This record gives sequence, structure tokens and C-alpha cells, in this order.
Amino acid sequence: MSVRTRIAPSPTGEDMHIGNLQTALINYVFARKHEGAFVVRIEDTDQVRKVAGSEEEILKTLKSYGLKYDEGPDVEGIYGPYRQSERLETYRIYAKELIEKNAAYYCICTKERLTKLREKQTKEKQIPRYDKYCLSRQEEVTKKIASGASHVVRLNVPEHTDITFNDVIRGDITINTDI
Repeated sequence: MSVRTRIAPSPTGEDMHIGNLQTALINYVFARKHEGAFVVRIEDTDQVRKVAGSEEEILKTLKSYGLKYDEGPDVEGIYGPYRQSERLETYRIYAKELIEKNAAYYCICTKERLTKLREKQTKEKQIPRYDKYCLSRQEEVTKKIASGASHVVRLNVPEHTDITFNDVIRGDITINTDI
């Protein structure tokens, strides 16, 4: 198996975030060290916050730092397309599969409700997090979606569960889902 690394910068600012540039450099070096591919896939699914011309600036910045990518929006490859918004049909298939497995669910909460929830949790010195309000209302939620309600798909993260994974640099990392 060959090494493939990627970055997925979001075109929601004037240019690339410094953290994305750092990640790009690490991924680029790792890919080159292992004679692999370095890929850019633009994370442009937040169309409301998308800044005109930002994608072009991001790609220009990568090139100006000598980070030549092997595949990207302007460098075709076999795993395209390289804009997340152009992959939505594929994501819908997997989102539906996750919903069928009860690993995800539909949510129709408004920005106003989410803002009030976050403000309340912050005021009460709680970690701001979604309260799974729509999870127990899926029949009602799906009817509203069928009538045209705006929605998102949320992961159904289990509560009170430790999740452990191995990081190549830091070793085993355990995160509790309640944090």
C-alpha cells in the first residue's frame, strides 16, 4: 500500500489558516519521505461562509511555500473530485447507511436554538455540546424534512464511552465521549 496524505482547507477566510499550512507541510514531508501522494481536497461544504477567491489563494499559498500537491482541484487524479461540495452524492449514501445503523440521525435544530443552548451551557460552566434533542424525535423530524425543513446529519456518539486509537507519534490516545 502506498502512502496518501491530504489536507482539507476551508475557503472561509481570505487565505489559508496557519494551522492548515503547518499540517500541509507535515503531510507533504511525510508523503514525500514514503514516496507517496500529497492531496488537496477543498472543504467547501459551508457555502454560507465561503469567501470568493479564497480557494485560489489557498492553492497559491501552498505553491508559494513549495508544497507541490499530486492531486487537487487544479491537478486531476483518479480519486477526484477534489472539492467536498462535488462529492455530496457519495456522502449522502454513507450518511444514510449510518442513519440506518443508528450511528447517526437527522437534526432540524435552528441556529437560534443551538445558540441559546450554547449560551446556557456556557453560563452554567458546562462544556458546550449538542444535547441530542432531535434523536428521540426522528419520526417528527423526518416528516418535517420531507416537507422541506433544513437539516443536518449528526453522529450518534455513545455517552460514557472511552474511545482509544493509536497515533503514530503520540501512541495510544483515549478520549471519553462525555468530554
